[in-house]
Amino acid sequence: MDFHAIAKVTQDYKQACEQKSVLVDYLLKLIDNSKGKLGIERVKGEAIKIMDCELTFLHRPVFNPQNDDCYCALDVVFTKKNDVDITINTFYVHRYGIVFIKSAEEYETWLTDREMDLLSDSTVRDKLLSPIVSALLKHLEN
Repeated sequence: MDFHAIAKVTQDYKQACEQKSVLVDYLLKLIDNSKGKLGIERVKGEAIKIMDCELTFLHRPVFNPQNDDCYCALDVVFTKKNDVDITINTFYVHRYGIVFIKSAEEYETWLTDREMDLLSDSTVRDKLLSPIVSALLKHLEN
């Protein structure tokens, strides 16, 4: 990669992280405002608790060679009692606000840029919280 390509990827990642922050801030605000009615509570910083399981949100860069783009991957991490971190979900946030999930080796649109621009409680519940809770339950079954 030349200098200009590296600068572009760096800028794309920075913008994607800004979009990720909007999404996480909205999610945490929704949890705070629900006052426990969702069965989810905020425990510290960006950590939440579902059914006595603490989940944290971590982000990292992910380069997509299919279109020379960089996403901000938002990992939802569950820490088991013996300090083993398990990523139960990953959402890939694009600089334009589109959110993807990865199905096999393909990125599938999960939230459109319009849905991100017009975030609502129901969208965040259906597209973010629901898959997180489902993944946690599936993990706890195993």
